[in-house]
Amino acid sequence: KDNILNNSTQAVTRVRALGNFKEKASIPFLIDLLPKVNATSRDPANPQIAANEAIQAEIAASLRKLTGQDLGTDHRKWKEWWKSMGPGFEFPK
Repeated sequence: KDNILNNSTQAVTRVRALGNFKEKASIPFLIDLLPKVNATSRDPANPQIAANEAIQAEIAASLRKLTGQDLGTDHRKWKEWWKSMGPGFEFPK
């Protein structure tokens, strides 16, 4: 997991894979990954920004799949949710 963002082309696939396995440790890992992927720029034509947006979208999709929650790419909301729900979290059935 440490080098998940090293290659933006493979990052989407790696993040998607984390969302396919019900491993509780993946949830805070994915949440903490969100702010590391910078998708804000004044130049939306920048290919790196487009790649980062795809990675952020996949992180949000994986978190939604694992948790049943849809908090988008808002790191603060995910952190708050995990702080209150993480200790007793059980995967949705």
